[in-house]
Amino acid sequence: MRKTGRPERDVQLPNTLQGFMDMPGGDWLRLSRQYKNVTVKEMARRLGVSRSAISQFEKPTNRPNAATRRRYEDALGLKPHELDNIRL
Repeated sequence: MRKTGRPERDVQLPNTLQGFMDMPGGDWLRLSRQYKNVTVKEMARRLGVSRSAISQFEKPTNRPNAATRRRYEDALGLKPHELDNIRL
């Protein structure tokens, strides 16, 4: 973990999770966050948004745009564009 409180960006989601790429976009954001053991409260802090905003991002019906996916990748320390293949 970096001194900023954010993890290094060298983490790739395991293949077992990549099999869930056909899940709706919001579900995939939630699964990625939970896999990294990050709470909704902590994710909200990392993104500088409210907890209710995280809940909105992670709704199964949500279609996260590229900017939201980038923010999640950065906050979770994922490789760039790791979340690009989620079903929208």
